[in-house]
Amino acid sequence: MRSTLPFRCVCLLPLALAGAFAGGQVLAQPAKPPSAQGSAQAQKTHRAAEEKLPAVGLSDRIVFLTLAADIAAQRGQPIQAIQAYTSLARSTHDPRFARRAVEIGFTTQHQLDALEAARLWYEISPQLEGTRQVLQMLLVLSGKLDEALPLFAQQLDGATASERGDAILVVQQQLARAPNPAEGVQLLKRLLARDPKDMQRPESHLALARAYLLAQDKAQAVEEAELSLKLKPDDEEAVIFASGIDHPDRNAQYARLERFIDRYPQAVQARMQLARMLIADGRETAAQVQFIEIIKRNPNDAKANLALALVDIQAGRLDEAEQLMRNLIKAYGERIAAGIVMPKPRAVQLAYQNMARIAEARGDLLGAAEWLNKIDAPSMRVQTQVQRAHLLAKAGRIGEAQAVFEDLRQADDLEEASTPQARLALSRTEVAVLMEAKRYDLALAKLRVMLREQPNDADLWYDAAMASEKLDDLNDMEASLRKAIDLQPDMYHAYNALGYSLADRNLRLGEAQELVSKAMKLAPSDPYILDSMGWVQYRMGNLNEARATLSKAFEIKPEAEISAHFGEVLWGLGEQEQARKIWRTAQQLDPANETLRKILARFLKPDEINN
Repeated sequence: MRSTLPFRCVCLLPLALAGAFAGGQVLAQPAKPPSAQGSAQAQKTHRAAEEKLPAVGLSDRIVFLTLAADIAAQRGQPIQAIQAYTSLARSTHDPRFARRAVEIGFTTQHQLDALEAARLWYEISPQLEGTRQVLQMLLVLSGKLDEALPLFAQQLDGATASERGDAILVVQQQLARAPNPAEGVQLLKRLLARDPKDMQRPESHLALARAYLLAQDKAQAVEEAELSLKLKPDDEEAVIFASGIDHPDRNAQYARLERFIDRYPQAVQARMQLARMLIADGRETAAQVQFIEIIKRNPNDAKANLALALVDIQAGRLDEAEQLMRNLIKAYGERIAAGIVMPKPRAVQLAYQNMARIAEARGDLLGAAEWLNKIDAPSMRVQTQVQRAHLLAKAGRIGEAQAVFEDLRQADDLEEASTPQARLALSRTEVAVLMEAKRYDLALAKLRVMLREQPNDADLWYDAAMASEKLDDLNDMEASLRKAIDLQPDMYHAYNALGYSLADRNLRLGEAQELVSKAMKLAPSDPYILDSMGWVQYRMGNLNEARATLSKAFEIKPEAEISAHFGEVLWGLGEQEQARKIWRTAQQLDPANETLRKILARFLKPDEINN
């Protein structure tokens, strides 16, 4: 029976919340933020405005509404909380109540209520930089760009002449959140049309290029990027952007970057972009040259060292990759030894990850697991610990591998493992690791525990059937598959698995054919279901029908198991040489495939199998 255990991964991404309401810093930071935003004068003005709060007495009504709002928020009733704080803001003109209403509305994704509260907040405290920025953000997210126009104009006009170009790029980044990117382009053009000097700024054309790309107008995006480069030929950001746009003339993209690098040899980011393009096109050797050039000019460039190490690992140059990574790790250790207190850089965490790859490539599974255990970045912890568990299981340390999963499920400081769905995903991954390690008994035991908690999960019943089949418990396998089908009648791979299993054992062939036929109705082009039908036909003695069906499956997906079956049918039809040819190709693709090895052992001599 086909034993590939499908790993149904749950994406464990936390909700991203933008906006620092008190500080006024909203949305993604630009590459080159205007200095005015962080100037001492701006901070002084902000503090002075915050101090101008209305003299409001603590009345019974205020106390009651504040308590009611807090209780509503705690009970998961954000609308009532927002309404209470908004009412307080209107009656007291205290901006803190309006700000609280905005925060609740935004974090609970009640965008329109947050917008209404932001309008009030801005009305009460228009002098605060933060109120304008929050209102702008919510107007953009709500697609109300006409209303946002004067606020963006105010933002641009508040920048000095030297800062205006960078301010334009900031505005484009904020407009990038608009639901309709084409409307974002139009608003940006209207803003730039207000001052003729703006269209002489390279930043304006770069901002337009980015906006056009978001609107899927690649031709106009390239044109604006070229205009930016004409005004500022040494703008590395613009040349990288232009070369990163998909274009039918790939050579022209390369030529643009190469000309820029020839003119500006110190352009590290342009070299990195060229190297990335070369790798994407399968030209690793050419990319290696660029990485080496970057490292020659800056030996401590972490990105170049990491990228070159990956190229070396892929090419089997493990010693060279190891030296690069040890240099990165050593440099960090020297800074720590010198008394420089700093969090472990991401580059060092990635260096540990590469060292684990190197150790695994050398067959040192436990050494690889040790390197992964050095990674302590919260954002990488779940991923790397799962990898570590996989390595431990491959090394036969099954108990240790299971302990890793249990530690992750019990961790109270990991958002990626903090929900029942996340913990279920970790348990599914543990089952997959156990199945790959051929510990089918432990995998089934784990699945039984999961099924007690999730008895209506058809996928878990299917996975339990896969484990039971490996344990040669046909009755339990069939019961689990039928339970999965009861829960999910359109689960075609369950019909297919049961039908194939019966046919493979030469049992109840009529029922097997009926089950696979149901699967074919649900997924008529699935190569594995076609393979199952061909195998049923072969078991029933219909070799010509089996040949036609398996030929179609082989054409769609010429993988090892389908090749094994197709070859056996050809052999039975007297086409032995064609069967040998197909089997030899399958051996090259997947020499360890169990079905293929069994069939070869039945039909070929040992010297034929090895050759």
